[in-house]
Amino acid sequence: MAFAGGAGVVTTPWVATLGVGVYFALGANRRQRLLTYGSGVLLAYVAVYAGFILFLATGCQSDNGHVDSWMWAIGLSVIAAGAAWALRRPRRTVWGLPLATFTGFVVMAVLALVVNGSTGWCPD
Repeated sequence: MAFAGGAGVVTTPWVATLGVGVYFALGANRRQRLLTYGSGVLLAYVAVYAGFILFLATGCQSDNGHVDSWMWAIGLSVIAAGAAWALRRPRRTVWGLPLATFTGFVVMAVLALVVNGSTGWCPD
């Protein structure tokens, strides 16, 4: 099993983001758009690892914690909506993609804490 419960859950949003970004990058002023988009995607991967650390930090709150599939769906929807908003302006992409990514992980972690007591990702 890969991070996020399956490789498809992790790769699908990134492939979609890449496709949308390439579409926008082909507009006017391509070089600047591609550079800001590439920087935003790179920083979004850093935000994925920050989200992983967040899951580890909130994982030991209870013994029976876990992240349900509907929580993943809500978190990934937050990431997708934030990424779509960030891609509308090239300057916003650099900070908007990582912010959307980390916000999605925060939403998932908070939902898991409220509903199940923890994320269940305790690094014993």
